[in-house]
Amino acid sequence: MTSVIYNTEPEKRLIAEEITKNHDTFWLLFILFHIPIAIVLKEVPALGIAHAWLVLGYGAITTIISHKDSPRPLYTMGYLVGSEVVWRICGLDPLVPWFASGYGICVLALIGISKRYSSIQKWPVIPFLYILVLLPSFILVMDKDLVFLRRSVLENILGPLVLGLVSIYLYRFPITRQHLKHFSFIAVGPICAVWALSVHSTLTSDVFYGRSSNPEVTAGFGPNQVSNTLSYGVMLCWLLILTVLDRYRERFILLLLSFSFLFIMLLSFSRGGVVTLALLVPATLIMSTNLKAGKKARTKTGTLVISFVVVFFVAYIWSVALSVTEGSLYDRYFEGSDSGRTDILASEIALWFEHPLFGVGPGGTTAYLNVRTHTEFSRLLAEHGFWGIIAIVLLLIGPLRQYKGSGPSGKIWIVAAFVFTVMYFLQAATRTVAPIVIYGTIWLDFSKAD
Repeated sequence: MTSVIYNTEPEKRLIAEEITKNHDTFWLLFILFHIPIAIVLKEVPALGIAHAWLVLGYGAITTIISHKDSPRPLYTMGYLVGSEVVWRICGLDPLVPWFASGYGICVLALIGISKRYSSIQKWPVIPFLYILVLLPSFILVMDKDLVFLRRSVLENILGPLVLGLVSIYLYRFPITRQHLKHFSFIAVGPICAVWALSVHSTLTSDVFYGRSSNPEVTAGFGPNQVSNTLSYGVMLCWLLILTVLDRYRERFILLLLSFSFLFIMLLSFSRGGVVTLALLVPATLIMSTNLKAGKKARTKTGTLVISFVVVFFVAYIWSVALSVTEGSLYDRYFEGSDSGRTDILASEIALWFEHPLFGVGPGGTTAYLNVRTHTEFSRLLAEHGFWGIIAIVLLLIGPLRQYKGSGPSGKIWIVAAFVFTVMYFLQAATRTVAPIVIYGTIWLDFSKAD
């Protein structure tokens, strides 16, 4: 019996291409498989509960048994972003806590930190300082009852604290192109489930398109959170297309998936996610022309082709959405209000002026203003005062430092992650874990990703 040995480079290349083709097909099927999963979890809550605890348990166990530089915990974090919204849409609280993903990511980060660092002294300075400057204002809530601590303080401070822990955990975490591809595909899976639930709700509900957001389109859940989650999915698909994938078939399928997400975002009448993409996509496309991202530099002709395709399909989707909403979409984007965000922002700035040193404490804006914060930056000022200013500065200078030390693919990823995080913070604070996870990836070591 003889064995065949492939010695020539063309034969090895063909084998590698076939393996890549099969892997990419698997990941596309993985994403699409979440469409029926979403409907089943919605119709059978017991399965949704099982899904949640299996994901959380799997993440904890794999983080414990894996090597300190294993990407598996990062994959779980990515999966939890979309899963969080799925579980909330399915109404699984309290058996699956509202902040289950936040708790889960916190546990994964703490386990990962304990394995990657032998002492606190070795923690990266900027993320560690960010956590420290959030602590002084806690003296203002030490005498509050448990109900206030759980409802107001936890809601406002859990996200920022977990963001700091994830940043510490992922600091200089070695990442490759394959890791980025797997992370993105895994994260898009449950986001596709969010899209499926939204489509099902849109088709089975009597939707009225006025000048406010449409929870009927987003399965009865917050349109802002759903729109931003879908925006997160589009961003990951876009980054795969720009910096990771080489085959046109997979790129085309992901473009179609992205446009499908965009259509629901438009029908939701929640503008935050759409505006984020309007800034993020052109910026990263221009960067991909000037930087050698992936295997080869994108030619200007290639950039023009992609630009034409994107503009054409976006214009087509906009026209269809405009027709479906009988013109209300235009009014929402160009004549609609800011949903009171400017007033809340002004009130939080006023609170900061009144309490400049320590602010009003975590959760204090809810107690003083009787509204939920929408802008993370003004919340940091109002609830943490002077220390909030330092926190904002640290949030902004960290990505700049990482950008300077990264290669082409890393630079594109960091810009996309930074734009998404800032835009999310400006209009949705830390409602979900999406900005927490994607901001944490800014601290990855992208040296092997090109």
